[in-house]
Amino acid sequence: VYLATVGGSVGIGTTTPVTGSLLQIATGTLTVMQNGSVGIGTTNPGTAGLAIMNGNVGIGTTAPSARLHSVATTEQLRIGYDASNYWSSTIGSTGALTLQGVGTGGALTLSPTSGQNLNVSLATTGDFAVNTNQLYVDTSAGNVGIGTTGPSNKLVVTDSIGAATKMSLQSVNQWGSTLN
Repeated sequence: VYLATVGGSVGIGTTTPVTGSLLQIATGTLTVMQNGSVGIGTTNPGTAGLAIMNGNVGIGTTAPSARLHSVATTEQLRIGYDASNYWSSTIGSTGALTLQGVGTGGALTLSPTSGQNLNVSLATTGDFAVNTNQLYVDTSAGNVGIGTTGPSNKLVVTDSIGAATKMSLQSVNQWGSTLN
């Protein structure tokens, strides 16, 4: 083990520790900066690998701005039960979020506190779609489509080939009707 003191910095395994560091173990293995930043796998905690700065943890970012800040052009977060059953998330170049379940039971369950609503807030120009067209809400017109992405009335139901289908409206002991 070689210890060197250069400008108040201590290097272990290096004779030239990074300027401004308190401790550097080998080149880019572990660096503790005088401002409290810690880098693992980098000589500068803000350049790559894992950076801990001002109480924030950064992965792949030069300046983490949140408690956990991950930046990558591929999968940014994976939360799993094991190596075969997990959820993966990716943020695309336009800011779109993709959540993908992987494994035998990749169900997504959202359970608000008892008595609370589950709210989906959309941008003023965005619509809500389930499996592209199984359930579609046109937020600008206030129309709902089942089996269509272009509902022209308050409720439009079509079958898989786009033809009108039968819909039954029933209320016990009051009335019954079948619409064509």
